[in-house]
Order: sequence, then structure tokens, then C-alpha cells
Amino acid sequence: MSHENPGESVARWAAEAEAILIGAGSGLSAEAGFDYTDEAAFARSYPGLVKLGFRKKADLIGQVGLPPELEWGYYLANAQEVRFGPVPTGVYDRLHRLVAERDHFVLTTNADGLFVRSGFDPDRVFTPQGDYDRYQCLTPCTKETWPTAELIRNYLPLVDHETQALPKGRVPACPRCGGPVFLNVRGGDWFVEDPYVPASRRYQDWLVSVRNNRILLVEFGSGFNTPGWIRKPFERMARSWPEARMVRVNVHDSEVPPDLGARAFGWATRARTALDAWEAAVP
Repeated sequence: MSHENPGESVARWAAEAEAILIGAGSGLSAEAGFDYTDEAAFARSYPGLVKLGFRKKADLIGQVGLPPELEWGYYLANAQEVRFGPVPTGVYDRLHRLVAERDHFVLTTNADGLFVRSGFDPDRVFTPQGDYDRYQCLTPCTKETWPTAELIRNYLPLVDHETQALPKGRVPACPRCGGPVFLNVRGGDWFVEDPYVPASRRYQDWLVSVRNNRILLVEFGSGFNTPGWIRKPFERMARSWPEARMVRVNVHDSEVPPDLGARAFGWATRARTALDAWEAAVP
């Protein structure tokens, strides 16, 4: 099958599909405006961190050894921006329009809640990497998690914009044991997975229900940072299910395994461009 016009191909495959599985990595949220490699936006929002040599949000991922007052000064501001700030339009909402009337499910490694905040049914979204909406004990002393919005409300006004730090000693603590806390996102064996178990079960049940159907796997912005969550499973499903088709949308790393033949193609373009072409090709 020729894919000289990939927008027409994905629109046709979507129309012929009995179910659609969307896989989304950080590239989709970057297209929506939350780009962790954007140095200009970082300089505007976090001047105190720029003074310390950081240039982009990606520099803070996995960063250890920073004072907790500085860590939380960043975590709170970032969570407020990407999880509780205005919902960007033109990407997630457009994708929702394209699949809303179809049997679909979403698997995403993004913790910003943009699928649900853009109209997707929360019972059809699985976020195995966690969600900035909750925080947890870092020990953890309990499987309980708590609303991050409370931390933002109580602590963010205390952050010094010039240094990006909270006052000395004024950092969030576990409501149970008083120990250190962190956002409820996967980063080690301390991660509390309990809030995501129901969604995981719904996702697995849905996969069982559609595995013999003509399913379209559409992957956006999932590279090799965490390929075990979306990229590799999508390839396995495409191989295992003879009626499955797969489209991989990514500016980089858009290649698909050649053994999938005409049932899969990579689309080396931005998500927004792909959605434009897909939507334009819908009758």
C-alpha cells in the first residue's frame, strides 16, 4: 500500500478500524506547548534556575543533590503550569474530535492530564507513569496519595521568583510520617502505583475485547526514552494481531519494523501537521 499521502492513509485506516488505540509520549505534549527542551520559555519562567546553569526543563529530570527548597520551587511551578494551567488547544482537542465517536483507548506516558482535560473519557485513559495531580510519601509509609493542588495553594506563593526556591526549611512533607514527599510519578521503586491499577485493568480488558478486531494503533511522539511502555508494546501488538495496522508519528525515530510490511508506516512529521492532514482527509 502506498503512503504518498499519509493523511489520507491514516484517515482511511481509521474509518475502516473497529477500534483505535492511541499511544502518546512527550512529543505530543511538546506539540501542545509543553516542550521540556524549550530554552527560551525556561529562561522566562525560571530565571533563578538559569543563574544556576540550567537551560531547560529536561535538565531537571533526574537531577539529584539540589536543596529541597530549590527542587520544590521548581516542581510546584512546573506542576501549576502543565497540570493546572490553561489547557492548550489545537492538538489534544483535535485528536479527540477525530476519535470521539469511535471505540478507542489511550495509553500515555505523559503526567499532565491533557487527554482528560481535553475531553477524553477518564475511564478510557491509562497513565502508567503517574500524574502530577497527586503527590505521595517518598518512603513510602502509606499507599495513600494526596492532591497536588493543595501543595500549590499552600507553597507556591512562598517561592522566590529570583531564586526559584522556597524559604529555608519550608518544604512539603508527608502528612502521615513527616518525611519527604514527591509527585506521584514513576521514578523509582518508591512509586505508589495504586491510583492507576483500575485504569490498567480497564486497559487490559479493552485490549482483550478488541484483539480479534481490525484495530488501528496510532502512536504520537514516543521515542526511546521509555520505549517499554508504548513503542515496543505497539510493535508487539501489530505483529500478534493480523488485523492490526499501525501508524507511528514522530519527527525523529518514526521508523517501523520492516516485517510489519504494508500494515504499518512511519510518519516523520510533527503531531500537529499529522492531525491537520488526517482531519483534512476525513470525508
